[in-house]
Amino acid sequence: MSDARASVETRELVAAAVSRFAANGAGPVLVAADHELGGIRRFDHLLRRHSPTTADAVREAFAEDGAALGDMGVNMTLGPILDVVRGPNPWLADRNLGADATTVSALGTAAIEGLLSSGVVAIAKHFPGHAAVALDPAEERDARLTTPVDELESIDEVPFRAAVESGVRGLMLGPVPVEALDGSAAASLSPVVVSRARDRLGFQGVLVTDDIDAPATRGHFDVPAAAVQALVAGADMLLVAASNAAACADAIYQATVEGLLPFERLAEAAGRVEALASQNAAK
Repeated sequence: MSDARASVETRELVAAAVSRFAANGAGPVLVAADHELGGIRRFDHLLRRHSPTTADAVREAFAEDGAALGDMGVNMTLGPILDVVRGPNPWLADRNLGADATTVSALGTAAIEGLLSSGVVAIAKHFPGHAAVALDPAEERDARLTTPVDELESIDEVPFRAAVESGVRGLMLGPVPVEALDGSAAASLSPVVVSRARDRLGFQGVLVTDDIDAPATRGHFDVPAAAVQALVAGADMLLVAASNAAACADAIYQATVEGLLPFERLAEAAGRVEALASQNAAK
């Protein structure tokens, strides 16, 4: 978001744009924006500034934010961040809620509950939790997570379990390979990580990829092939730059025709997204 754009953007302009999207859509439309607790906030310049420090204050602030976002037609947030960061992590620097799983759980679930109370879907990120990622996955293909399984279970997954229990309806998968679970593919493209979210957490909502344009996320695949792999792995919604969207759609279609992406898997993903959109359609 440039200063020049922020200086002219208004709630009314955003709402008008969303109305055009919704009018041109073939069905209900989901409109998402980054809205983290202390991190990236796409519409921060249009919202009242908060500095909440307690769970109750966070819940109240995010309920207010959700109402304002909903008035603009934004019905989904990419956030809050639930990673329990306790090591070098340039990717999540100044965006995380700290190194204590209990605190992250309390503040993260409060944000989710506040948004839900105002009718906005929260996508908690980045499962299974990223304690330390020395390289930035948006820039370095070799970025990896080396947290041992016992720490993933006892620390990193704690906020995500709390989020599921609080009624979160979407989880975002991480952008790097989790060596302890599946060192061959980033979490967003890993059937092992997807199965962990479904089976270990019991989560049956929408699983969203991180940005599959990122070098560490797509790995040796090009972006369209990474989109196909993510769906095959069990992701339901893809985060991808608009410039790659058409190529990804073509690749998904072709993979389905060739049997590389089972139609049943694609239908399952579409069904989850459509159900979410029907309940939270942008006006």
